[in-house]
Formats: sequence, C-alpha cells, structure tokens
Amino acid sequence: MTGKTILLDAAAPMLEPRWLGRRMPEVAAGGIDALLATVGAIEDFRTTMEVVGKWLAIDRARSHKIRLARSVADIRAAKAAGDTAIIIHFQGADPIEDELDFIDIFHAVGLRVMQVTYNLRNRLGDGCFEPTDAGLSKFGRKAIARMEELGVVVDLAHAGERTALETAAAATRPFVVTHANARALFDVPRNASDAVIRAVAAAGGVGRRLRGAVLPGARPPPDARHADRPRRLHRRPGGCFACRPRLRLRRRGRGGLRLFRL
Repeated sequence: MTGKTILLDAAAPMLEPRWLGRRMPEVAAGGIDALLATVGAIEDFRTTMEVVGKWLAIDRARSHKIRLARSVADIRAAKAAGDTAIIIHFQGADPIEDELDFIDIFHAVGLRVMQVTYNLRNRLGDGCFEPTDAGLSKFGRKAIARMEELGVVVDLAHAGERTALETAAAATRPFVVTHANARALFDVPRNASDAVIRAVAAAGGVGRRLRGAVLPGARPPPDARHADRPRRLHRRPGGCFACRPRLRLRRRGRGGLRLFRL
C-alpha cells in the first residue's frame, strides 16, 4: 500500500509481546500498516495492566519497528517512519470490572477499541453464546457513554443479538464489528445478523468480514445469490459492512480513533 491508504488488521489476537519475533516478519510481508492487538478480553484489571505494561515497554524501546498508536495521526506517522502501528484492543470489557473509571485509566495508556462482551455474559451485557440474552445492562449503558466521551470505539463482535442491538440504540457515535461474517451466510451465533449489520451501517460504522466460516462445521446457504449479501447490506449513507479487510482510517471528533471506513 502507498499514499494515504492504511491497511488495517482489525483483530489480531495472535499478536502477543512474546511472539513478536515470529509474527512481525509475517505482518511486514503482508503489507499491514496497523493492527488492533488483543491486549485484554476476559481477564481482570491487574492481569490486563500487566500486558499493557509489556506493550508500553516495547513502544519505549521501539523494538520490532512497532509503535503504539492513540490517534489516526499516530498511525500515519508510524507508516511514514516505516513502523507498524499497534492499537490496543480489548475483546471484551471484563478488564474494567465494575469501575467506570477503569475505562479512563485504560484509555490513558492507549485503549482505543473495546468489545462489549466476549461470547459470554459480563457486567455490560450478554455474549453470543449465552442461552438467554438479557441485553445491555444499566452499567453497560454507562460504560458505552464513558467510552464515547473518551474516544474508545465500541465493538459489537462476539455480542449477543439483543445486547448488540441495544448497544446500537444507546450509542451516539459510530461503532464497529471488528471481525464477523454475515449470519445469513454462515448461520452461527457468533456472526452478525442483518439487523446488526444494518445498525452498524446506519450509524456510520463498519464491520470486517472474515475469510471463511467463523466456526468449524458452519456451511453457507446453497443459494449462490446470497454471496453478495454483505455488499448489498453495507450500502447505506455514511456506513458499510466491509466486503474486504482493507480499510482507510478517518478522524472524526475530538482525539482518538473515531471511525474506520472503506
């Protein structure tokens, strides 16, 4: 990629500090400019902060040609310097425990994207594999508001249907689904329904489609006419559900990463 285009991997759970020597040559070979590194998910505050500390040390040392990015400007600066930008991403809100102020702390050290849930129930809402879905909790609504105030992007990946749609209704800024397929193509709870995809698009956010099925054994519908479903669904003013993981970054609002768009 050249020019202003930023090639972003919107979910990189395998990129851990201990494996950078092995993973970063692969990232460079793929031409990736920026990654959302999974720094936390279902861990508690202390455990997650220990991982954050490792990333901060890597950033200070400028080892592996990596730098932490807290804004679009940081990402572009990393690309201009020939470095890879790492954005701190939580695949779940468990690290904030029951303290809204923990969101402020994590934001201060670089958190810019956080999922509401990771498959199961937490204090914010229910994940996609819960047998019942009680939706977004009272604490969850407060957490969404705090995230938007700070500039932490709300991520609906892995959320239950009701929780995702109630989060969409509560949100006042664009939100994302960093990694999922269309459920109409691969009918498993982990994937995004048409209603969630449309909600993302209507809010001006995006989703990233994964390659292949999310879970083993998932099968696409036999009707080949469904093949362009994500492309048709994403065509809404201001938003999209990505039919490819190649995204450009656009800054909106006060600081932080506000919007990922094609």
